[in-house]
Amino acid sequence: MVVGGTDGLGRSAVLACVREGARVVVVGRDPTKASALETELGSSIRVVVGDATDPATKGMLGRLALNLVASSGVLRFFAHVATSYTMAMARPPS
Repeated sequence: MVVGGTDGLGRSAVLACVREGARVVVVGRDPTKASALETELGSSIRVVVGDATDPATKGMLGRLALNLVASSGVLRFFAHVATSYTMAMARPPS
């Protein structure tokens, strides 16, 4: 999962991960950049358009991370390269 992955350093991180064979969830605010990246990389990525500073988006990203771990057993890489972002990860029930 790369937050801020549609531009700059984040985009470079996405490209490097895909080159290594990873499937990547890309989070970015700009739908045009997100669509262009999705067109370029196809099924190697899943794009989430949203502002990571928005509480609703934060909650959705936390749930998405938990679902990734539940389905594959692991979230191997998380990069936050967007500015002004803090994330409180939800924990699964005990």
